[in-house]
Amino acid sequence: MVKAKKLVFKWSLLVFSFFTLSLFLVSCTENVREIKSSSVINELFPNFWVFITHLLAFFILLTLMIFLFWKPTQRFLNNRKNLLEAQIKQANELEKQARNLLEESNQRHEKALIVSKEIVDQANYEALQLKSEIEKTANRQANLMIFQARQEIEKERRSLKEQSIKESVELAMLAAQELILKKIDQKSDREFIDKFIRDLEANETEDD
Repeated sequence: MVKAKKLVFKWSLLVFSFFTLSLFLVSCTENVREIKSSSVINELFPNFWVFITHLLAFFILLTLMIFLFWKPTQRFLNNRKNLLEAQIKQANELEKQARNLLEESNQRHEKALIVSKEIVDQANYEALQLKSEIEKTANRQANLMIFQARQEIEKERRSLKEQSIKESVELAMLAAQELILKKIDQKSDREFIDKFIRDLEANETEDD
């Protein structure tokens, strides 16, 4: 389609140039007269040499027009075309780079979301582990304190019991000494022993 347009344009330019040159040459003849439609062909081609002259003038004019107008115009159009193609290519490259950057940005965003979620999950897991360790440590310390308290209580009970037994033995020895020294009768001995037992039971009750 483009080649056909160029060809039509060239032939149109050729015909227009030929008739323009022919009219110019006819107008330059010595006997200037009005050009009529019936005498145009006779004026253009009165003989063979005039035809050759017209043809050579036409080719010269055509050559000048090609070199002075057509080729510079063609170069300008080609340069313009190349510039537009380069701009289109650059725009396509920029669009491609923008798409790549957008895709990379989306990938980075998705990776950042995944990493942040992993960090949050890890922090929650570590917090739960720390809470569990704290609770276990607190339970161990509480159990240890309870065990130690029970040990202390048991130790105190044994100590009090041993002290009570020791005091009872000492009291019994004192009572025996008094019985021996006083040498009282059997009834007095019975009363003294009952009193000693009551005192001993009272002491044990106070220790408990």
